[in-house]
Amino acid sequence: MNASENKRNSEAHEALQRVESDSTSFITGSANTGHNRTFPEDKGAADPVVKWATRIGRTLGWIACVLLVINLFTHWFF
Repeated sequence: MNASENKRNSEAHEALQRVESDSTSFITGSANTGHNRTFPEDKGAADPVVKWATRIGRTLGWIACVLLVINLFTHWFF
């Protein structure tokens, strides 16, 4: 195989992975996407400071989102 065939094969493989991830059910796809976004080490973050800052920031965001949804139904906070 030459370089152009390897490139085409890798592009085709990436396209198939995107189609597969898009064709999953709504709940499963959302759960997998959320997990991949929450844990940056899955994406290969090299800098540990970036990894932990992203993890802490996204966790605080999820907590704020949950609290706001709870507040929407209970008027517990404001």
